Amino acid sequence: LTLIEKKIKAQAALVENLKKYKRGLIDRIFNQKSGLYPSSWAEISIENLFEPISDKNHPDETVLTIIQGQGTAPRDSIERRIAYDKSSVKTYKLTEIGDFILHLRSFEGGLERTNQKGIVSPAYTVLRPKIAVATGFYYAYFRSYWFINNKLRDSVEGIRDGKSINMSSFWKIRIPLPSLEEQQRLSHLFELLDKKIQKADCYLLSLHNIKRTLLNQMFI
Repeated sequence: LTLIEKKIKAQAALVENLKKYKRGLIDRIFNQKSGLYPSSWAEISIENLFEPISDKNHPDETVLTIIQGQGTAPRDSIERRIAYDKSSVKTYKLTEIGDFILHLRSFEGGLERTNQKGIVSPAYTVLRPKIAVATGFYYAYFRSYWFINNKLRDSVEGIRDGKSINMSSFWKIRIPLPSLEEQQRLSHLFELLDKKIQKADCYLLSLHNIKRTLLNQMFI
């Protein structure tokens, strides 16, 4: 049991270090002050790269909810049931894989992305790329400390729970536009890190399960 506890502690530290490494890498890449932001990257306003989608009247599509840091999931599949008026789903917006979603807490955690086709609350803004982009690249950017605290912040209005995003200002935010090849390269790097973190997380969970089994056996 002592050995398992030591392994759990070491594995938990590994998971946290991997997450910190990914966050640090992303912020270094996107923070222009670091000098790592390549001069070859162009800049473009959000409104010139993305368009708002408000395609409604699809009541038979799966109702999706936002899981911060993970994208979207079917609302009926999550443990924490969220009540909603099923008669109002005609007003919900259709979203496709590859879309981004500006949601009610985006001023804290950035934008989310759509993992599967479905419909989302009309309170959300669905953004669809006007040209081909690497979704993984922009997902990392839209959730980066640099974007949230140095770009998005200027569009946030109100205080505490009354905060909202001024959409007129939001669409004018300028964001990086590397070549598609560069986007894909960085997106692949971020995906590799995510897989490494996921693998480490799974092993940590298995260690916790082993510990739970040992404890159950000890007190039978």
